[in-house]
Amino acid sequence: MFRKFIVFFFFCFFSFSSYSQVVADFTSSVNNGCVGLQVEFSDISHGNPNVWQWDFGNGIVSNIQNPIITFSDPGFYNVKLYVSDGLTGSMILKESFVSIYDKPFIDFSVSDSLICASNSIDFINNTSTIPLIDSFYWDFGDGRHSLEVSPQYIYNDTGFFDISLYAAIGGCVDSLVLFNLVEVLSPVVAFHDIHDCDLPFEVEFNSNLIDADAWFWDFGDGNISSALNPVHNFSAKGDYQVSLTALNNNSGCNTMITKTVKIVEPIADFSVQNYNKFYEGCPPLYVEFEDHSIDQYYDFLWYGDGDSTNWIYNHTYDEPGYYSVKQVIVDVHRCKDTLIIDSMIHVLEPPYIEKLQDLTVCMNDSVQIFALGDSGTFNWIPNYGLNNYNVYNPICYVTDTTEYIFSLFDGDCFNYDTILINVDKNLPLVGFYTDETCIGSPVSFYNNSIVYDDAFYCSWDFGNGFVSNENNPVFEFNSQGKQVVTLSIEYDSTNCKSSFTDTIMIHNLPFANAGLDVVACEGDYVNLSASGGVLYDWGSGLSDVPNYNIQANQTNFYSVIVYDKNGCSYSDDVGVFVTPAPSINISDDVIICYGDTILLSASGGFEYNWNSGEYLTSDIFVSPDQNTTYQVEVTSINGCSSVQSIDVDVIDEIKPLFNVKDVLCVEDTFDIINITDLDTAFYYWDFGDGSFSDLKNPNHKFNQVGSYDISLYVEYGSCTSDEIFKSVQVYDNPYSDFYFNYNQMSDINSEALFTNYSNNYISSFWDFGDGFYSNESHPSHIYSDTGSYSVSLLVFNQYGCKSQKTINFQIKPNYSCYIPNSFTPNKDDINDYFLPKFNGVNEFQMSIYNKWGVLVFQTNSFEFGWDGKLESGKIAQSGIYIVQIKTHDLNNKFRKHSKEINLIY
Repeated sequence: MFRKFIVFFFFCFFSFSSYSQVVADFTSSVNNGCVGLQVEFSDISHGNPNVWQWDFGNGIVSNIQNPIITFSDPGFYNVKLYVSDGLTGSMILKESFVSIYDKPFIDFSVSDSLICASNSIDFINNTSTIPLIDSFYWDFGDGRHSLEVSPQYIYNDTGFFDISLYAAIGGCVDSLVLFNLVEVLSPVVAFHDIHDCDLPFEVEFNSNLIDADAWFWDFGDGNISSALNPVHNFSAKGDYQVSLTALNNNSGCNTMITKTVKIVEPIADFSVQNYNKFYEGCPPLYVEFEDHSIDQYYDFLWYGDGDSTNWIYNHTYDEPGYYSVKQVIVDVHRCKDTLIIDSMIHVLEPPYIEKLQDLTVCMNDSVQIFALGDSGTFNWIPNYGLNNYNVYNPICYVTDTTEYIFSLFDGDCFNYDTILINVDKNLPLVGFYTDETCIGSPVSFYNNSIVYDDAFYCSWDFGNGFVSNENNPVFEFNSQGKQVVTLSIEYDSTNCKSSFTDTIMIHNLPFANAGLDVVACEGDYVNLSASGGVLYDWGSGLSDVPNYNIQANQTNFYSVIVYDKNGCSYSDDVGVFVTPAPSINISDDVIICYGDTILLSASGGFEYNWNSGEYLTSDIFVSPDQNTTYQVEVTSINGCSSVQSIDVDVIDEIKPLFNVKDVLCVEDTFDIINITDLDTAFYYWDFGDGSFSDLKNPNHKFNQVGSYDISLYVEYGSCTSDEIFKSVQVYDNPYSDFYFNYNQMSDINSEALFTNYSNNYISSFWDFGDGFYSNESHPSHIYSDTGSYSVSLLVFNQYGCKSQKTINFQIKPNYSCYIPNSFTPNKDDINDYFLPKFNGVNEFQMSIYNKWGVLVFQTNSFEFGWDGKLESGKIAQSGIYIVQIKTHDLNNKFRKHSKEINLIY
């Protein structure tokens, strides 16, 4: 019994107090790079796992929470992590999580390492793995660069140039620098030409020479010059190959540059296609122009009506008037010529037609059209539906909506306008119905016409001069037989109208008979019967049955409406006279306890009958063992009777019942579960230690070891129960105490050694305050970081009783690593060397990389830092560098630091 209890207690404690489902997950400091890449993996799993199993896909496994792994071979590696907390486990696999590349082997050459300025040079990429390279970056040493694989390049300056080529595969970058690979010799040759628009054949040449000892010009027309900046007159238009040659005596370079110089003279000229320069016509007038200009590079045309364009030589004029057209042409040297032809285009005025207004006509009606305008030849299209299409004002008869075109010709130009004759086919669809046609009754007429206009006018004609303008009129006919009724509807907006005529029949009324009057006892059911029709309504709806059943509660008259086959109706009344039932006085409903006897009484009548003849007296004694209803029928001297009932509710026998643990601990509060299900009852508890309670579900704790009897009895209404007892045993708690070396701990010495001084216990549970736990009696634990922690020891005895002690302490830092932000190796004996400062460090390694990821310096010496020089002895460029530092403290714990620093001269 005790063993099962302890197992259950531990399961509840760990499940609900300390643990949750673990879910594996991880990340890394980097996941791609070159062979030899060092990757720091970080566990970010959920649920506080304490077991880690890593597989990095390269034959290396680890059970450290955050391992650091070096990948020595190229490839794509799947990384798997399994975690567990001892109860639950989880695994995650990330495919191709780490990508490792071989460094590209870079090699290149040049077509010529010694060249004259302005000559091109070919850079030949001899890298063996070109198809695998993601990108190339060339630096030509003069501030310019290229991303081509094997570029061709021209230097615009002289001197020696360092050539650099960088290549990248994935995250792996390598470079090759060849110093002073290319020498460019003097002279540097360049020139530009300046043209005069007023003197199109005269050109001024300006030279840009560097380190030239002699020069001469060849203008491409058989003429030469030795002037530095000559002005030359060309004799004719054309394209001339002009060259400038320069010589440097020291280099022996004879450098020539050649340019094409265009000699042009722009002349604007245009006309109307297939016509003389002037053109006229009716609107819309479409005009096509012809371009006759010479030596144009840009071409602009203004049409004279506000529109303009370039290169488009057609336009449509929509408005009458005279229009001047302008052409401007621009040659390759931005010189221009302009031609304006005044009143070149004449757009004639068409004959005047006054605007025709569209008309609407009702279906089957006609309408007259009126057209006004200048004199001339006119025409109607189409001409059907017109009574005379040779006049300006014909009468139109059409059955569908039709558009007519009225055209007018004055001998030069046409003009036209359109008119739409809209035929309104949406005439009202007239109709009506009635709900009753009996003589002597007003007849309701319901207009169910369909109209297509909100504004309309109704007109009813009932015959004999009786009319109405209401939408749904009511009219009473004074004679039976057939009656003719007409409804007409006319739209207010269009005056379109329609009519509908119908004949209705007026019928005589039926003869109604509700039957003879009736005498009945109060509460009796009476059947009433009517006659004289085919349908009857006693107030509860139409029925083809003439009978009507009622309960006679008081004297009353009932009316029936009788309908004949024509729907005409008439009504009649019948009286029901009621004799009162006896008034009964009877005992109230009552509640009794199980086994009690009660007297029930009734009065107010001549005869008594309880429960259908079970008792025939006015007073009876009953002792039911369950809830029972007693019914009594009382009859008066006139034979009428009444029925009433009494409810006797019996309270069930009260049987108290409760549950409580039979093994308890001193000072532990425990709950008592009351199974007695009586919400309004009173409960009386005696805990056997002099304490009492009247709660339904009390809790209690015992302050002394011993055996106690807990008792309960219940009061419910006036009923009480027997008293029940249950015995419990109370045991003493264990004593929890421990000590550990927290005053001697730091981040250098972070191992805690615990000694358990507890007594009267069989098991212990340690919480180290950093997410780690132990069930050992005297454990040790290593803390991974500085900070404040709370250590607690919880001990249990064989009865499940427990005790806990907690100690709060701090782990202070003794380890430090200070990394400067910058240094200035300018040999002024101030900050000339870059070297971090440490405390509590046994050994370290410092690596410095440039912005391309290339290692420029590495050391493990505490005395010698970086002086700003590369391995080649060349001074490194100023700028940003990346420092990575790896340390082992005095307990050989590994740490890693990374920071950007600024090298300043």
